[in-house]
Amino acid sequence: MAHLAIPTETLLSKSGASLPVSSLEGKILMLYFSASWCPPCRSFTPQLASYYAKLPRDKVEIIFISMDKDESAFQSYYQKMPWLAMPFALRKEQSLLAQRFQVRGIPSLVILDRTGSVVTTNGRMVVAADPNGEAFPYNSESADALAAKVSGGINFRLLLFAVFIFLVYKYLF
Repeated sequence: MAHLAIPTETLLSKSGASLPVSSLEGKILMLYFSASWCPPCRSFTPQLASYYAKLPRDKVEIIFISMDKDESAFQSYYQKMPWLAMPFALRKEQSLLAQRFQVRGIPSLVILDRTGSVVTTNGRMVVAADPNGEAFPYNSESADALAAKVSGGINFRLLLFAVFIFLVYKYLF
């Protein structure tokens, strides 16, 4: 079941209480790899929170997997999030999850189906393409199609940004 994807028995709830991972069985899980020191993460977190508020809570749960360097940064950043979190002390387990899902950069959002199978490791693009969750729940095909819509636009914006930087550098220096 989905809870088998999480290498711990309990998660932190917003109230600070421990929540058994077994209570997530049968839910779609979204694993959010993020850190307070990361500007793109700090920008994406409010977008993800808005998206999460529109999803059916009985069907889905987001779990914050911190890439912060210390517990105080984790605690401060987690206060801005409305979902569950892996305890900060489980650094080894968090690292294993990042390796398992091939997280190469943050923010990263991995979406798992009710059985714990990967729907997409490109959840950030899915959220960008479907900010109101209208296409939820996703399967691999629908998630890939949504991500493809957005990734093309992002590449174009990056190209424009690179051209802008080139021109600024060329004319100012």
